Amino acid sequence: MTGQQKTAMVAIGTVVFSLVSIVLLLALTGGDKIAVRGIRFVMTCIFAFFLWQGAGWARWLVGILSLLGVITSLVGFFGLSAAGGSMFSILGIWMLAMAAFYMWVSYMLLLDKGVAYHFNPTSGF
Repeated sequence: MTGQQKTAMVAIGTVVFSLVSIVLLLALTGGDKIAVRGIRFVMTCIFAFFLWQGAGWARWLVGILSLLGVITSLVGFFGLSAAGGSMFSILGIWMLAMAAFYMWVSYMLLLDKGVAYHFNPTSGF
C-alpha cells in the first residue's frame, strides 16, 4: 500500500471514527454538549481534507492531536473506576477503542515511512 493510500485511509478513518463516536456518546449521554461535538466533527473533516491533499502541517497536527487523544482516552478509561463507573461498560470499552485508534493514527502519520514519503518525497523520512 502506498503512502498516499495509507493517508487516505487515515483521513477517511478519522471522519468515520469521529462520527461513530458522536453517535455513541449521544446515545449514552443524550444531547449534552452537541454543539461542541459538532464543531469538533467539522474540524475533523477539515483536517482530513488537508491530510487527503497532502498538507504537511495537517500530518503533524493530526498526529500530535492523536497522541493527546491516546492519553486522554486512557485517563478517561482509568478514571471511570474512580468515578464509580465500570471500566468494562460500553463507554469504557469505547475509550479503549479510541486509545487504540488514535495510537494507530499517530503511528501512521508520524512514524510510517511510506506516509512520510507521500508528504515529503525528498526528505528520506
